[in-house]
Amino acid sequence: VSRNGSATFLGADGLLQTAGVNVPRLEYNPDGSFRGVLVEPAATNLLTRSEDLDLSPWSILVNEVSVTPNSDTAPNGTLTADRIDFLSGNTRLIQVLNLLNDTTYTVSSYCKNINATQISCLIPDTNIAAGISYFSQISTTQWRRVSISFTTNSNNVSRSLQVTRNGNVGGSLLIWGVQLETGSVATSYIPTSGSTVTRPADSILGSSYNLTAYSFLYQLLDSDQFTNQYSFLATRPSLKFYIRRSSLNGFNMFNQLASQTILNFPRVGQINKILIVCDGVKLSIYSNGVFRGNYTPANPTDIHLVNDGFNI
Repeated sequence: VSRNGSATFLGADGLLQTAGVNVPRLEYNPDGSFRGVLVEPAATNLLTRSEDLDLSPWSILVNEVSVTPNSDTAPNGTLTADRIDFLSGNTRLIQVLNLLNDTTYTVSSYCKNINATQISCLIPDTNIAAGISYFSQISTTQWRRVSISFTTNSNNVSRSLQVTRNGNVGGSLLIWGVQLETGSVATSYIPTSGSTVTRPADSILGSSYNLTAYSFLYQLLDSDQFTNQYSFLATRPSLKFYIRRSSLNGFNMFNQLASQTILNFPRVGQINKILIVCDGVKLSIYSNGVFRGNYTPANPTDIHLVNDGFNI
């Protein structure tokens, strides 16, 4: 996978994590099962404060709502989730949006209920007091990402994003990671802290790419024989490095030209996932989500992938 920037994903531990440049995102489901490698197009979070709901351009429409910043643990494990307390009256936390004509947008956020029963996220027309069309009920005791998609018309693109009490029932909840983007689905979370941020697109790499930085993922099956070798890169045609099954419970990384074992790492379970990350200077090797070590080839700028018998 090639990506010219960082991006977020849900890790095996259930926390939202950040992958660096060119590092594949091994996405997991909330139940801990492996979902796959997350590959997405570029997207921009149009909200300039995704986690700081106490700062401008966020504002309080009626005074009887309070925002307590950094009140609880967020989905990424940091103490950055904001607590919203609705007291009485038509209280709303609001941000005005300037949108394009005839365009579909999706707004999303991570929400966790405290004691609220009728809290809604709304996208009303700021010039209309009634007749709100877009809302999604927030009602969960766990962190959940909720989203709303809507399409602007040709006459009025002035709308507002609002978190509000529904009726006369107040309550409190936690909110974190608010995102507004074009399109009809919520993509992976893009944090912002004062300006909009664009997540670069992911690209899948194939064979014969001449690159100075890339990452490559292998899936080694338990049925693979000890003699199977997986060529993954070369500095010249006669020189290859292998990942190979070395024993019943292990694999190693092997330099063919030097007949040298570079690194040993254990086999875990029926399917083992091996990740090679090249930053143009060294190779970093991971297996099953654990860092195993680094290796620096003699000619790192000549490294290229070869398609020679590996199993992806």
